[in-house]
Amino acid sequence: MFDAAIGLSERALLAGKTVFICDALYVSRYESSFREKWIAWFIKRRAGVHGLHSSVAGALPRMGLQLVNLALPGFAYAHDSDEALDVVLGPRREFQRLRAARDA
Repeated sequence: MFDAAIGLSERALLAGKTVFICDALYVSRYESSFREKWIAWFIKRRAGVHGLHSSVAGALPRMGLQLVNLALPGFAYAHDSDEALDVVLGPRREFQRLRAARDA
């Protein structure tokens, strides 16, 4: 899963400083190697990444975001629902939806 997401992420960075949005609301667990790879990737590309916003409900994914913040203080933000994420990222999410519709 990490390798598939990396190609998209690298392309997103070509457009400039990027905010990553992750919908992990229904994720209940993940492999620690997945988190470790992402942390290493974000550290290497910190100058091009503005932050990570994720909707999370599960305890393990929420703890994973806390570990990201230990490596990159103030970088990752956890939101309890998609609606809460939309309040913070509303214009960006709408742009994302429009771009996805255009590219479909």
